[in-house]
Amino acid sequence: MPSISIDPLAEIARHVEERHGIDFGRYKPRCLMRRLNVRMRAVGADDLEAYAAYLVSHHEEADRLVEALAINFSFFYRDRGLFRILGEQVLPDLVRRFPTGPLRIWSAGCAAGEEIYSLGILALETLAERDHGRLVLIGTDIDPPALEEAREGIYNRSKVTSLDNPLIEQYFHPDAASGMLRVRDALRTRAQFRRADLLGPTPYRGVSLICCRNVMIYLQPQHQERILEHLASALRPGGVLALGRVERLTGDSRRWFDTVDAAERVYRRKCMAGESQCS
Repeated sequence: MPSISIDPLAEIARHVEERHGIDFGRYKPRCLMRRLNVRMRAVGADDLEAYAAYLVSHHEEADRLVEALAINFSFFYRDRGLFRILGEQVLPDLVRRFPTGPLRIWSAGCAAGEEIYSLGILALETLAERDHGRLVLIGTDIDPPALEEAREGIYNRSKVTSLDNPLIEQYFHPDAASGMLRVRDALRTRAQFRRADLLGPTPYRGVSLICCRNVMIYLQPQHQERILEHLASALRPGGVLALGRVERLTGDSRRWFDTVDAAERVYRRKCMAGESQCS
């Protein structure tokens, strides 16, 4: 096993950044160390120096560490309160504001796809059939294996326990190979997935609804604000941003939004001076 002659944390950070383009400086130190300790225990490393040496010798471990940092845990219709507001209030209002053209819904930090498919189910159940053809579902994440799971759309039955049985029957079918449930093609083929770092250039414009939940709580405040600015620029004026229950708008990003529901962290994108397409 190679020796590590420099600061082991710096060596770990350098290795992950070279392989995945992810800067450790974005993470809160306590969060970063918790995730590192998880991986250290998993590979039997007693300290950071031993883990850094293991990482250099086992390139696939960088992938596992990124997975740990991404914290890809979700399930369908996670947070019923939010989905009630989206279904009863937000989605009908978006249709009124934007009666023509695509209705883009983006799950930013989509993990294995549970959230974006949930949003697709909600939209198909909420919107009139004439609007179904306008629906565009987008999922992005920094974790390639999670994105591949999302494209496959195969889930353990425990992931759908928040859904009523008629919805399960309509949008899923048993997967013969795995014994789990697979999202039916009528929904799965509506979704597009790509790798995207929310701290990098915003990959989309003209989005009607963005859900970015439980992504920023692990990041430094300055990185949270940068992401919020990027999400604001991706939203069309009148579009809606939903954050996690323990997240909130910070700093200068607050000038972009009005509050729709403070408890559920739902915000509407303002029409800013100089913008021509405001609803």
